[in-house]
Amino acid sequence: MVEENSETTGKDNLDEEVTVPPKIKPIMLRYKDNYNMVLQALSRKYPKSTNKLTGQYIRIIASTMDEHREITTLLKSKGEKFYSVPPVADRPLKVVIKGLPKSTPTEEIKADLLEQSFLVMKVSQLTQRNSKFPLLIFLVEVRKHVEGATDIYEVSKCCYMSGECPIKELLDTPHCINCNAYGYTANWRSFPAFPKIKNKKGTATENRIKNSPKTFTSKMANTNLSYANATSNRQQMTAPIEQNEPANNNSKLDSNKKEENTSPQGFISAMAEFRKFFHDFPGIIDAGKAFKNVKTSEDRLDIFCEGKKLNSP
Repeated sequence: MVEENSETTGKDNLDEEVTVPPKIKPIMLRYKDNYNMVLQALSRKYPKSTNKLTGQYIRIIASTMDEHREITTLLKSKGEKFYSVPPVADRPLKVVIKGLPKSTPTEEIKADLLEQSFLVMKVSQLTQRNSKFPLLIFLVEVRKHVEGATDIYEVSKCCYMSGECPIKELLDTPHCINCNAYGYTANWRSFPAFPKIKNKKGTATENRIKNSPKTFTSKMANTNLSYANATSNRQQMTAPIEQNEPANNNSKLDSNKKEENTSPQGFISAMAEFRKFFHDFPGIIDAGKAFKNVKTSEDRLDIFCEGKKLNSP
């Protein structure tokens, strides 16, 4: 009899459902100089919590869900900078409202739902992804698991517009509203009528690099070129050649002449020579003034010759 009782009790223990506790999300506290004072206060009040530095944040893991809520409220009261993913039980319920004009302000929708005893937290209007054009869909976030609150699925009128949704509960088998088929919804990417996204090709430079064959070129080795000059892109020979010296001297003379012609001293000396020339031959200046009244080049040549005769001894 004892053995039979032990077997039956073992079977009863196996039949019992094993409850897995929910995973607690971490609290990411912003690191600052006096972080030890904040962690000291938390460790005194919540000794089972753990703290770990990850980057620029301190990761705080609470032992229970209630402790997670208490730590977040304490950090808010102290004005600390942190962020945390709320647990599933505390996350708001998100529903959409259709049938309202797209020009309806979200503040009016929220105020109307609050008057109907709906615990609305936020109302936003959905827009298209690319054009940002407002749609006729409004997203409503409602608090859930609140005693005495009206169920949001019971709403039948909003902003003096009435409408009813036939779907009140989660569907066991998804249904497509476009083709009335079961097993998938209208936003399924593998749906036959879903618009196909074309793969973008690469840029012109990427395609050119892929299609063009790679060619390798090599230069002839030069024994007179050092490694330092080759790496610094200086085409200088290590051993000078005697034949190139006259050419180098001529190039230096030409460069000196160009510098003299373009320098201010060369320009001043040239003007002084012209001044001496016009002082010795004043008739050329009078001939140049008379060029204004002459149209043909032959007449100008005659005037220039006359001016030259006047200046000749």
